[in-house]
Amino acid sequence: MKNGKDQTGIGENMLPENIRKSKILTTGNIELLASVAEIPVIDQSFYDERLKNIFQYYSVNPGEMEKELHLYAKSCLIMEMYMMPGRYRYR
Repeated sequence: MKNGKDQTGIGENMLPENIRKSKILTTGNIELLASVAEIPVIDQSFYDERLKNIFQYYSVNPGEMEKELHLYAKSCLIMEMYMMPGRYRYR
């Protein structure tokens, strides 16, 4: 599927609204997420201690949980961008 910028990927319109309107994720972060070829499926075997801690600690406060999840996602996206030199630039 092509997005509005004529690039291969799912496009920003396929991302959840809370991601598209995030006050934490940058335009570059959102573009990187929108550039995936297809929406990922949940891998039941995936384990991430930090993610687990975010869900446990912030389970009583969904707003703070979303903030922490976006901060964590941003840090993961930055690492992804540095692992692919020349493909993306941080904004």
